[in-house]
Amino acid sequence: MAEKAFRSCYKDLMKGITDPNDVAVSLYGEGLLTASERDQVMQATQTIDQKNQHLLRFLEARIASDNDVFDKLVEIFENEDAYTSLAKKLKEKRGYTGKPATTESQSAAAYSVADKSKVLNEEHTDEILKLIRKCSSKWKEIGRGLGFKKSELDEISTENARNSAVDYLEALLSRWLNWAPPVHEFPNQKNLATVLRSSEVKEEALAYSIGQADFK
Repeated sequence: MAEKAFRSCYKDLMKGITDPNDVAVSLYGEGLLTASERDQVMQATQTIDQKNQHLLRFLEARIASDNDVFDKLVEIFENEDAYTSLAKKLKEKRGYTGKPATTESQSAAAYSVADKSKVLNEEHTDEILKLIRKCSSKWKEIGRGLGFKKSELDEISTENARNSAVDYLEALLSRWLNWAPPVHEFPNQKNLATVLRSSEVKEEALAYSIGQADFK
């Protein structure tokens, strides 16, 4: 069913993906493309249509062998303002509307254990990244929640151009963990857990993992 839904949206995807390079980087960061596939999409000599043809061919092959790839693609598009309409179209073709919404009271009940509040530093970068790399496509939302300005996020994007979403997230965490008061609040796991649990990021399980982790 997922493969059929994807194929039925082929024309919409060809027309709607306006920056295949950016999409390829995001998909690579989420493990949906290999490095060689990403590079093939991003070849400078190709037109946008040619890039999209490669991109969709690679995705179709992934979806044919693993239906979960379709759901992950929808999630990635939902987190990009330019592609929310494509996410909606894919979901309509698949015949589902996503997971039932979780109310704030249900969320609080599920994660009632108080978050720890250990102050974090750059030595914790790898530990944190390992725990939350699955939401790397939301690195900008996480950055805004942590207090980054748009100009600061744009700077990270520029410095890490052509890299994966995981690389963007790692750069973001590195900057956050190097901040010093009074300009910014001390980085601690409670703050990060709160951002992950926010309405913009919506990563409850990862928030719990961060909030309860035993950082040394």
